[in-house]
Amino acid sequence: MIHRRTILSLAVLLAGCSPEAPVTPPSSTPPPAAAEPGSNAVVASLLEAQPTGNSAPAARVTLRFTNGTASAVNVGMYVLEWPGGRFEARPKDLSIPAGGEVERSARIDSQHGDVGALLADPDAATLSVEAH
Repeated sequence: MIHRRTILSLAVLLAGCSPEAPVTPPSSTPPPAAAEPGSNAVVASLLEAQPTGNSAPAARVTLRFTNGTASAVNVGMYVLEWPGGRFEARPKDLSIPAGGEVERSARIDSQHGDVGALLADPDAATLSVEAH
């Protein structure tokens, strides 16, 4: 088993850098978009949409909520929309600490619309959030 520290040390040696120089491995997910001025500064993004494997069309989505403010916020509602469907949630316990991130998953069923369209093109989906 190779440990993260070993990989980072190897990367420093291969790059010819001094060990004091920090080495940051590339992130597998893009950073969330910056919050718009005057917004509630919570950015929501769809990380992935996967089929559930059940016979009925359904998907499991993973969402990330990022709080860019200096205060904790509570998410009152979020809406995931895609060509052919819409999912709305009003969580009672979704609190994001100041400067923090929270990931949640949700099940999308055919009652929410065309699950196949969401799975085929998750990049076409938009996620909006109402926080306070």
